[in-house]
Amino acid sequence: MKYNKSMTDKDLKYLNNIQILDLYENNNITDTGLSYLKNIQHLCLNYNHMITDDGLKYLTYIHYLDLHCNTIITDVGLHYLKNIEFLDLCWNNNITKDGLNY
Repeated sequence: MKYNKSMTDKDLKYLNNIQILDLYENNNITDTGLSYLKNIQHLCLNYNHMITDDGLKYLTYIHYLDLHCNTIITDVGLHYLKNIEFLDLCWNNNITKDGLNY
């Protein structure tokens, strides 16, 4: 399988109605790009090292989120994920049990 690693924040502007998106290993996507994904429900952001806690506040409708190996995310960002049903946080050393009490 080949992944599109060249997609940028500007490209996400045209995907504002998409519900499922896989951005595996795409380090061009930042918090700004996530602000365009207003209707996203299923998102894979594993190995994306540009996403911070602030970017998670845009994911208000997210149900499935894969964040494994995103070393910047902390407990603070998890508080934005109110509708989450599936969350993969493996290899995120900044997440503690306190972050799971949202």
